[in-house]
Amino acid sequence: MSHQDRPCPLVINHQTIKQALDWLLAPAVFAHLRGRRQARWKPRMLAAAALLWATSDLSTLHQRFEQARKIIGRVFRWQLAPGVSCQGFLKMLAKWQPELLGAVVPHLREPMREGHPAQWQTAGYAAFAVDGSRVALARSKSLEAAGYVLKSL
Repeated sequence: MSHQDRPCPLVINHQTIKQALDWLLAPAVFAHLRGRRQARWKPRMLAAAALLWATSDLSTLHQRFEQARKIIGRVFRWQLAPGVSCQGFLKMLAKWQPELLGAVVPHLREPMREGHPAQWQTAGYAAFAVDGSRVALARSKSLEAAGYVLKSL
């Protein structure tokens, strides 16, 4: 059997992911956030894991966590290994949520506003994330007038 017939596991380029995380979640953004010295989840590491976890295409939260944890362990290999449980990760994420959002949101918002002023708002709203869910609403004139149904392009 040739090597081409065998399934190939996904190969992740950790250096490229690190460069993207350094751009999206620059170390300076987290300079004022200090976790415990021996903590397994440092603030920047936690934010990066949350980003990978939230954007993963795996079907379960646990699978997403395992994938994110594996990548974070390699990207931040000079730090203590991240925590091993999904529950611990979620607990730390809940604990740090206000501080992380307070640091990350302005850091991402300003370059978007300045670099893409024409695309900053859509229908009067600044969109930071969207999902592919479909909402089926009647195409009534009252719903369209209220902005609940987008008109076809």
